[in-house]
Amino acid sequence: MSQLATYAGVAIVWSRVLTRVGYPLRLSTLYPLAIAKLFADQAVPSGGVSGAAFFFHALGRRAVPNRIAFSVFVFATTAFFVAFLSAAMISFAALAFAGGATPALSASVAAFAAVILFLLVCVFAIFVLGFKAPSWVTSHRRYEDFSRWIATATRQISAHRRLFLEATIIQLAVRFIDGLTLYLAFMAIGYPAPFAACFVAVAMASVAATVAPMPMGLGTFEAGMIATLSVFGVSVENALTATLVFRGLSLWLPLAPGFFIIQREILRKKVQA
Repeated sequence: MSQLATYAGVAIVWSRVLTRVGYPLRLSTLYPLAIAKLFADQAVPSGGVSGAAFFFHALGRRAVPNRIAFSVFVFATTAFFVAFLSAAMISFAALAFAGGATPALSASVAAFAAVILFLLVCVFAIFVLGFKAPSWVTSHRRYEDFSRWIATATRQISAHRRLFLEATIIQLAVRFIDGLTLYLAFMAIGYPAPFAACFVAVAMASVAATVAPMPMGLGTFEAGMIATLSVFGVSVENALTATLVFRGLSLWLPLAPGFFIIQREILRKKVQA
């Protein structure tokens, strides 16, 4: 049940932003799309492009213009990365306090933070301060549309700061729910691990999977989680078992319904505005 709540968190963020921009959709409509987006992101590794394409397609079928869908996507994704980075920094501080911040984990957190900050600085410089993008970017035929959509999205974030804070808090809550899922996995195998260790382990494993160029984070996620749990005194055997249970619930189990939802969306007729 806890893992089902994570998709509700994503759907709530989309619903709140869509309502604010004047294109409200029911939560019951958006919830399946959150599951399907996970399938698109994981089954077709593309740095999130496949999930974004599915998101635009699904909202387009519901009479939401592309520019609005793009604004909602940027709004929600920015809130996600802010929450992701916050959870990573909190977890890294906890590891450092516990004396277990290994060089590999330190490098992963530093690389992730550097990439996110670089992208935010680039967007701010080009679309807020008005710096000119390189010619190889501006020469693209869709650059004007893209730049206009980015400008609209950044204005939405600036104009709705309270909503952005709310979305970030919801995304951070999703991180805690993931930690709860791992905690319950430990309870299921009869090894009550501390919740704080579970939260930190999920955050560090997610960073490791994001930084490492592996489809679905296979291997890197598991290694990052087991290494983090070992810092908190969890045996390798129990850490491995709980990690496999967590991955089954958070990754493998949702792939089947996600596939069928995507198939349904592809065949769905477009709603006329």
